Amino acid sequence: MNTQLLKAGLGAFVAMFLLSFLWYGIIASGYYETTFSGIARTAEEMSMPSIALGYLLLGFLLAYAFPHGYTGGSATSEGARFGLLMGLLIALPQAFINAGAYDVPLQASLVDALYRLVEITVAGMVTALLYGGGAAEASSAVEG
Repeated sequence: MNTQLLKAGLGAFVAMFLLSFLWYGIIASGYYETTFSGIARTAEEMSMPSIALGYLLLGFLLAYAFPHGYTGGSATSEGARFGLLMGLLIALPQAFINAGAYDVPLQASLVDALYRLVEITVAGMVTALLYGGGAAEASSAVEG
């Protein structure tokens, strides 16, 4: 595995996992406990290995996809653009699916989608920064 891909995937994982802990565990924990009571697991019931695996997979998928859409420019702007696009593709449709499938108000699903959009945008920026922001570096990760 290309070392840049490995660094970018692990970096995106760490960024999202830490942001998730801050958001769900500290900043908005009361909101989620109230809004999602009855369908969400308690902190004691959650499976951290499953959550970590999900973020690890997402981190590596982001790191793999980033070079395919790289158009040049600074790491920060390219990463933000990429992360925003990926966040929209992942979080926004899921918000409507969740609101339709679970007993959760659409507003609550959209709040969660907005957080996920920020989270994945930050992960995109971390991914780009760890690739070095250069098209050659990003492209070589896909080819190598």
